[in-house]
Amino acid sequence: MLRPNSKYAAYSLMSSIIALGLMLPTFFSSSIKSLPFIFDMGFLLLGISFILSSNTEINNKKSFYIYLICGTVIIVVSLLNIYKQL
Repeated sequence: MLRPNSKYAAYSLMSSIIALGLMLPTFFSSSIKSLPFIFDMGFLLLGISFILSSNTEINNKKSFYIYLICGTVIIVVSLLNIYKQL
């Protein structure tokens, strides 16, 4: 069964895959650890992924608000980390 707004589910999946692709190399390579900006950009995309997936949970209000709040918190924390690095 397809969820409503299934195109948002596809966008959410794509952004979470890109976010994990940006975040994982910082754990495996010591040369990339000098660039925490890449990790924060991945964290920002993860928050966007949560907000996009909240649009697929319209029928269930509780999970809609949980995804929306978690995505907003992740985005705010990642933007604060990026601001501290500048």
